[in-house]
Amino acid sequence: MTCNEARPLIDALNDHELDAARALDVEQHVLNCPACTAFIETSRALRTAIRSSEAYYRAPDHLRDRIAEAITPARTRHLHWLDPERSIARWQTMSWKTLAIAASVGFFVLLAWNVSILSRPGRNDLADELVADHVRSLMASHLTDVASSDRHTVKPWFTGKLDYSPPVLDPAPDEFPLIGGRLDYANGREIAALVYKHRNHYINLFVMPSREGAEAISESGERGFNIVRWSKSGMAYWAISDVDAATLHKFAELIDHAT
Repeated sequence: MTCNEARPLIDALNDHELDAARALDVEQHVLNCPACTAFIETSRALRTAIRSSEAYYRAPDHLRDRIAEAITPARTRHLHWLDPERSIARWQTMSWKTLAIAASVGFFVLLAWNVSILSRPGRNDLADELVADHVRSLMASHLTDVASSDRHTVKPWFTGKLDYSPPVLDPAPDEFPLIGGRLDYANGREIAALVYKHRNHYINLFVMPSREGAEAISESGERGFNIVRWSKSGMAYWAISDVDAATLHKFAELIDHAT
């Protein structure tokens, strides 16, 4: 099994939706492939973070039963799902009234979920965007557009691609080595993402222009990831990673002092 064959099946593996033979194939490939091992660990970490977040909502059993009852009329409940002719007959005999009830229930569940997210205290749209950028860079294996530990290579790469010049620093190459940079998108514009590493963890440092004055380093969390942000000399800095908060704060201090 190749990486291209395994990657689309990893979510199904995590959800226990694969048959035993296919699951074994994927697991054996992951054991022998460092890239897919990192991919499945990131996927599982994201699932855990989502399930433990305030935004996660599991419908109560009585609501799930009502939805199942609404979309499965009694006269077709025992039809064999794998029989195409019976499956077609099932949908043909389902009334529009039943479908309308199911759609209404689904709509209100979705509406309640969205309201719960929008009403979260301290919600920060930019933090949400940047955490999504961080996760996407790990899951898509697209950490860098320019891969280099030399800041004199990374900084010129951004020239002409952005309407500002992001500071590219490497204050602690032994502890937090620079591994490259890329273009990303947040807050309605293209921004610079500088990528560092600490042991087996990646740190995305997003750098963008800021009209706000200087702000001291502050810490927060989002979806299971630690976030450190500050602003200085017309630039806003957001460092995001799954490293522990103290380590990320130390990284931020090193970058801040170097600027």
